Amino acid sequence: MESAGTARQRRVLVVDDEDAICDTVAIILEDEGYSVATAVNGAALKVAADSPPDVILLDIMMPLMDGPELYRRLHLDPRTASIPVVVMTAAGNAHAWARKLGAVAALQKPFGLDALIDTVARAITSDPDAGEQPSG
Repeated sequence: MESAGTARQRRVLVVDDEDAICDTVAIILEDEGYSVATAVNGAALKVAADSPPDVILLDIMMPLMDGPELYRRLHLDPRTASIPVVVMTAAGNAHAWARKLGAVAALQKPFGLDALIDTVARAITSDPDAGEQPSG
């Protein structure tokens, strides 16, 4: 598999209400060669529409506008409707949320470094196994 650093720089939008998660995920993915933007709640709609990312990492549980509502609105906008979404949640049902919403993959918080990197790479290439997290 080609690493993110050898191909055109891929863009990731991280949507979470916790700054620490946004910052940590951004650092990890930037180290892998991705360009990363972060947003909270509904602000993600403008960020995604203005500069569509290759994938969106979307927290399910957020105040004001939760992940399912944000996902719904992203898919109503033709500029963002086709962007793959990976749901993230600390609730014990990340994969159920992914199936319910139609997301390409899920990350159960807390997730490991390898799971994050692998899931983002697979989501960008639309690998049908993107939702499978490596163990360990």
